Amino acid sequence: MPTVPGRRHRAPVHGAVLVLLGFLIYSNTFHVPFLFDDGPSILRNEVIRRIANFTSGASGYDYNPRRFLPYFTFAVNYAVGRYDPFGYHIFNLLIHLLNSLLVYAIARLLFRTGILRASRISERGPLLAFLTSLLFVAHPLQTQAVTYIVQRMTSLATMFYLLAVYFFLRMRIDEEAAPRRLRSAAYLAGSLACTVLAMKSKEIAFTIPVTIVACDCCFFGKSILKRPAVIVPFLLTFLVIPLDLLNMKEPLGRILSDVRGVTTVQSPLTRYEYLLTEFTVIATYLRLLLLPLRQNIDYDFPIRRTLASLPVMSSLLLILSLLAVSAYLLRRTRKGMDPAWRLTAFGILWFFIALSVESSVIPITDVIFEHRIYLPSFGAFLSFSAAFLLISTKYFSGRRLVLPMTAFFLAILALSAATYRRNAVWRSEISLWKDASSKSPGRARPYINMGVAYAASGEYGKAIPNFLQALRIEPGNEEIRNNLGNAYSGMGAREEAVRSYERAIAIKPDYPEPYYNLGIVYLVQEKRYADAVEMFRKAITYRKDYWDAYVNLAAAYNQQGRFRDTVDLLMPNLRNLSDRSDARFNLGVAFHYLGRNREAEREADKLRKIDPDRASQLESLTRRRTP
Repeated sequence: MPTVPGRRHRAPVHGAVLVLLGFLIYSNTFHVPFLFDDGPSILRNEVIRRIANFTSGASGYDYNPRRFLPYFTFAVNYAVGRYDPFGYHIFNLLIHLLNSLLVYAIARLLFRTGILRASRISERGPLLAFLTSLLFVAHPLQTQAVTYIVQRMTSLATMFYLLAVYFFLRMRIDEEAAPRRLRSAAYLAGSLACTVLAMKSKEIAFTIPVTIVACDCCFFGKSILKRPAVIVPFLLTFLVIPLDLLNMKEPLGRILSDVRGVTTVQSPLTRYEYLLTEFTVIATYLRLLLLPLRQNIDYDFPIRRTLASLPVMSSLLLILSLLAVSAYLLRRTRKGMDPAWRLTAFGILWFFIALSVESSVIPITDVIFEHRIYLPSFGAFLSFSAAFLLISTKYFSGRRLVLPMTAFFLAILALSAATYRRNAVWRSEISLWKDASSKSPGRARPYINMGVAYAASGEYGKAIPNFLQALRIEPGNEEIRNNLGNAYSGMGAREEAVRSYERAIAIKPDYPEPYYNLGIVYLVQEKRYADAVEMFRKAITYRKDYWDAYVNLAAAYNQQGRFRDTVDLLMPNLRNLSDRSDARFNLGVAFHYLGRNREAEREADKLRKIDPDRASQLESLTRRRTP
């Protein structure tokens, strides 16, 4: 309902509306399955299966020190509900709602600064905060950062980013009003702590010190650059992410990439080409913020290689124009213009600063992803809301203000409906990738992932055409050949499966997956145990932590009667295989045939806790007389 001018604004009411609206528009996401990169990051990530890995052991931190906190929260979710997606989605939504409340709190705090208290709309600060946070909670462009489980990395980093700014504002506002050294020091410590936590969530937090300086310059009139005791600790946080990157062997663009699962084969972009492309990507983000139509999880975005092209030049002109508007507003507010226009100027700066890590000169495999706009969107929404309210209060005085407010709230309803509808696309892998393939027909990845989804549900006849279509787009992609082989194998078309695996190996000889899958064909379907052993050993050669290959290599050894080889293979790796019933079973079988019955019985005892059926099989075997 539109806010009537003069009505007292109540933060608890605004907060309740934000929370209720958020729950309503995301209520159809609680049972969305794990999708896309959720597989390698959560479902197949053994590190998150023990909270102790993050609290008392080093493996949780060593797994990805740059994103330690999100993986820790995944471990908490796993401890509570294993692989039930409900808990993961509730956690994601709670972060989004908290972020919306932080947006509201920051926007309100800004009106307590000395500069904005002089604004003619200073009494409407709570209303402006409400408008900004409504846009943040309801906009459909936020769905990828909320509904896509693994992108908790983005929303969690945003939460700590916003908290860092919030505590900094509290410190500066207290210093202006009634300086209290102890309380100011506490706020400063809180801001610095949240800065580090944000940087341990995702690399986008690298820009927090820059945002802090921009905030101070825009709203306090005195740069903290002149206060070493404040600025130096923030500048030192610039070292957090680079220190984490020192031991990383992958290129920085790959480290910043949001995708670890199936990817398309792309030629590496130069920094110059990536920058030119990102000019047009930023223009697309701005268009999506204004008109969120044809959203897509996998854009088929053209790469730009020359500055002298209309899309690049027009996008660059748009970016420079917005930055010029920000500079103009900051200058004019010093000369009599309503100081609230500084909110618009600051929002523009926030947008570009927050986007700079992923949309500048560090080439990332995927040039565009919607969740990358989640953090920058606060700046865009603050900028728009401030301009909207300043213009509305100027031309619609008194009760006539209800007209633009009604239009704004109708727009919020439309955005909320669009968010609910967009979330429905995420209901399954097949619906998600059907949507993507219809919007990006020239891109292989939607067809690959749709084929994988069909194969996972046993619909191999539907999977194969998708893999073949992907091959028409990328005939040299070894992952597609491997997945096609899996689909043929699932249908029982053994010869076609073997040919697909062999072609995958020919394309990329150090790719472990087709070796493993060939080993399964030889082990299970053809009983060619020596060939199976060779394939599994090659898979392990190219991927040292390929635990499925270890287990099946042990099974092949047992079939050959090479029981000592089974023990020598599994015992040194038992720490990583201790929860796998197939590994315990194969080890127990080997112990039995080696006459080490006590150790075979020990494995049977372990199996009773994790797989009673296999335990019964092993016990039945150990009761027999050893040959």
